[in-house]
Amino acid sequence: VFNDIVSTDHVRVAEARKFLSAEKLPVANQQITHRGSHISAMNVGKTAAEVNSGRDKAAIEEIDALWAEVKKLARAAAKQRADA
Repeated sequence: VFNDIVSTDHVRVAEARKFLSAEKLPVANQQITHRGSHISAMNVGKTAAEVNSGRDKAAIEEIDALWAEVKKLARAAAKQRADA
């Protein structure tokens, strides 16, 4: 997971994705942007949805999308093991 990405990091992130892909290393499609809500949440052991009364919708959407991706991959891995 690319985490704490700022708007000027897009070129470096693209280069890193390309390198990791060439090495056949998995990387989540969803990345987490540098947001005050994420930082505030980490400081108190919560998620962005649980701080600031859930007002940072973009932060919430990023975490939800990441969890959806992780769950999808976990289900696929479990199915692959069951089918083996």
